[in-house]
Amino acid sequence: SLIKMEDLTPSTNNWKEIALALSLPVALFSTSKLLYNYLSEDTESSNTSQIEQAPLKPLAYDDGFSPVGSMDFYREHVDRNMLFYGEDGFQKISDAFVVVVGVGGVGSAAAHALLRSGVRKLRLIDPDMVTLSSLNRHAVAQRSDVGRSKVTVMKEYFSKICPEAEVETVEAFFEADIAEQVLRGNPDYVLDCIDDRRTKIELLTYCYQNNLPVITSFGAGACLHPTNVKVGDIRATHTCPLARAIRKGLAQNGIYSGVLCVYSTEVRTKGIVLPPEELERLKSQPIQRKVRVGTLPVTICAPTIFGNVVANCVMHNLAGVPLEISVDPNAPYLGPAKRLQKMLAKREIRKFNTAVKKTQAQVPVEEIDNLMAIMKEVSALSEGKINAATRWRRDQPLSSTNILLCTTEEANIHDKLEVPVEEYYPDQVIDKVDALLENLK
Repeated sequence: SLIKMEDLTPSTNNWKEIALALSLPVALFSTSKLLYNYLSEDTESSNTSQIEQAPLKPLAYDDGFSPVGSMDFYREHVDRNMLFYGEDGFQKISDAFVVVVGVGGVGSAAAHALLRSGVRKLRLIDPDMVTLSSLNRHAVAQRSDVGRSKVTVMKEYFSKICPEAEVETVEAFFEADIAEQVLRGNPDYVLDCIDDRRTKIELLTYCYQNNLPVITSFGAGACLHPTNVKVGDIRATHTCPLARAIRKGLAQNGIYSGVLCVYSTEVRTKGIVLPPEELERLKSQPIQRKVRVGTLPVTICAPTIFGNVVANCVMHNLAGVPLEISVDPNAPYLGPAKRLQKMLAKREIRKFNTAVKKTQAQVPVEEIDNLMAIMKEVSALSEGKINAATRWRRDQPLSSTNILLCTTEEANIHDKLEVPVEEYYPDQVIDKVDALLENLK
């Protein structure tokens, strides 16, 4: 059968149905858009309200220099550091005065990290100029800076990073006879990033004797493995040749511990003698080095890691965040303390029938080493060399604060005592031993 045209033409009622069907999606879209705009405006208004309720608070500037730019900008600059250390901790970092001695690969990285982290008063000390060969590891120097003073280059660069900071420069080779002058102003921390043995010893000795908080970085040259970088007391250092030399030099000045160090336990290659043209260039500098110059192969990675670890330790100490320093129980320096612990365990077995493991737990080898360092390896009862350990007060439990380090003969006599120590030793001896043990509490 044939299909008629009128069959294909919709009726009036059909047109109404089609129009209604087409208008429904349009209406839904318009309604959704209006709802979205309303919610967006409400959210934006809510966020703005929250920001207005918590305005940025400016830091307190009390060091006499005028900050450049908006304090809100500075607050935003250091906001993540504040979140990390808290308001009080960060304020201590911001108010600190830090001196960096030596701004080569390690020192420039450390100073750079401190500046970006909020330290607003820095003094940079270094006699050297930027060289082409130092561009491979210096934190901020550029090719256009070759031939210019390192400390001047860093001051200019730092002013672009944080104009609120005050940066002093001293273009001089550190020596003991100018220590008081260049370290004036009672710095909160001194960073020793010098690469010369004699002057490192002079700087560390001066800081130790004048109660200036100091941290030293040992050689980063020829280091390949960053996992070997350690933080510890000068007494705990091992494997590093520079650390060995500094330990010996400080011991000659009566310093056996109390100096925080960043070092590597990696075995390094030997030094390389500089070529004649490099030596001639160094001789032409306005400020001459007074030491023999040598070098080690090095990339930017190790010095930067050393410098950042140094800066991290400084910021933690300034903010009051404790440093968790692990002690390597197999470190060679613990050898004498291990022998004393072993002898102490034997005496405890004979006298008190105490198990060896219990003695080791009660008096860890690190505590014995710390006490030896405090006593400078001299017996608490005489001028003899320490080679024995025993319990100090027999009527009290064994602990790190109840041991006596002395000579073997003195320990044998002490173990035979049938009376309290107060009835046998003079008062000055008792006071001396108790004062030494008090340092371990």
